Amino acid sequence: MWYITKILARFMGEVQGSEMFMTAKRSINTGLIASAVVSSWTIAATLLTSSTWTYSYGVSGAYFYGAGACVQIFLFSVAAIELKRKAPGAHTFLELTKVRYGVPGHCIQIFYSTLVQIFSCVNLLVGGSAVFASVTGMNVIAGCFLLPIGVVIYTLTGGIKATFLVDYIHTVIIYVIILVALFTTYAESPLIGSPDRMYELLRTAAQQVPVPGNSSGEYLTMKSLNGVVLGIVIFTTGWSAVVDVQLFQKAIAANPANTMGGYMLGGLCWFAIPFCLATTFGLVARALQSNPVFPTFPRAMTEGEVNAGLAMPYAAQAILGRGGAIAVLLMMFMAVTSAFSSDLVCVASVMTYDVYRSYVNPKATGAKLVRLSHFVVVAFAAFCACVAAGLSQTSIGVNFIVTSIGIVCAPGVFPLACTILWRKQNTVAVVLAPLLGTATGIACWLGSTHHWFNVITVDTLGSVYPLVVGNATALISPMIYSPILTYVFGPQNFRWSKFRENIYIVDDSDVRGKLSAEESTDDCRRCIHRKYLSLLFLSKDSADFGNGIW
Repeated sequence: MWYITKILARFMGEVQGSEMFMTAKRSINTGLIASAVVSSWTIAATLLTSSTWTYSYGVSGAYFYGAGACVQIFLFSVAAIELKRKAPGAHTFLELTKVRYGVPGHCIQIFYSTLVQIFSCVNLLVGGSAVFASVTGMNVIAGCFLLPIGVVIYTLTGGIKATFLVDYIHTVIIYVIILVALFTTYAESPLIGSPDRMYELLRTAAQQVPVPGNSSGEYLTMKSLNGVVLGIVIFTTGWSAVVDVQLFQKAIAANPANTMGGYMLGGLCWFAIPFCLATTFGLVARALQSNPVFPTFPRAMTEGEVNAGLAMPYAAQAILGRGGAIAVLLMMFMAVTSAFSSDLVCVASVMTYDVYRSYVNPKATGAKLVRLSHFVVVAFAAFCACVAAGLSQTSIGVNFIVTSIGIVCAPGVFPLACTILWRKQNTVAVVLAPLLGTATGIACWLGSTHHWFNVITVDTLGSVYPLVVGNATALISPMIYSPILTYVFGPQNFRWSKFRENIYIVDDSDVRGKLSAEESTDDCRRCIHRKYLSLLFLSKDSADFGNGIW
């Protein structure tokens, strides 16, 4: 990736000014947008939690995980189009909140966005390090610090354009591994080798360990109470990702004509990952758990191993052997690094444009903004590694984080959406509605946990029904608070044209500086070479090429 970035800089003139680093000069097309959306949504939980739910609840877990988490992508495309239409010069979504609500609204949305990014990055490192530790024996804390290093290096070099390119490469690799595992499991493996054999093994597993809440305790049924409830959990908690303005960062970097298509295509492509992956590895883990090839044989997986998301790596080792372990490590590395890179660029954008240029140095040059963004990338990666290392020594795993994040962060969704969709929402509503929503969600989460279990622990807080209550309340309550606060304190009636008047593109001329005569000549020579090569490939034959030149 580092070499690709250098080649693009030398031969395509892609100098890493602040505009290029943060927004790729708003030139990304449909394919890269779709792969970036898939990559952003393919976090550690996509691989681990979907397989864990399928191992625990059967095929309904795979379906409801995928269905519950891809709806947000489709609906988000509406907000992305509105952003491109109303503020084409924006670098981050939070610039819009400053123009519309001033400092209070700006600060509250910076807080929620940064909080989601911390949750997301810590979740990536906790899940990734747990898998590396279980497969290789590597120290978990070492994994938390080693995984971000390569990401930081290529992010510093290539900015968001590097992130888009890496997203594409990583997504292709993940799809290849999923297809290999799928065909090996259901067509070639001597352990299973056919859908019929998988059916028989899962019927046997249902007799030995029936699923509570499933029809007849079966794993091959969509009539699953827990599956539906978990689908509601992932649907509500998945909205918290919208508060993470890195999704808007992808929209900002997109070519306006390709935004809608990129997000719709990305949503459709993403659903295949958790569904195919989970119905392969999750079902394999359940079907082969009593087979001597399973890593934990003769015992079943412990609750701690299940909560850590280890059903997938154990199943891969059982069905694919040593190659399966390597494939899982590669897949986890791809998912962790690509999603982590997206968040790094987003945090750098927020701290550079929304904090430093807004409140510290409004006249900062492009070169100074680039230096600051590099510092933020390194500092944020180090901070998340420290938090992840601490959590790795507790009973809090990737499943707990991904299902509880919405209780804290989802209240920011409705006020954020209204920023570009409802002109009447006022500053009081955008500040108080998310805070009240978070307080309401946490109170209902804790209260319902105590009501059902009479004790509050990590295990009881991670139970299905308290999570439904907490996440649903946190998401819905701001929809009540915001209109009430808006009309009590008076609607704003915002004029959308203010976004265009106050948000503009940065002048990056100081980043490249003046070219020497020799450099200018070299640039001209490269341009001529590119022109002649283009003519060569476009001409019908060599004679046409010669005539075209003269």
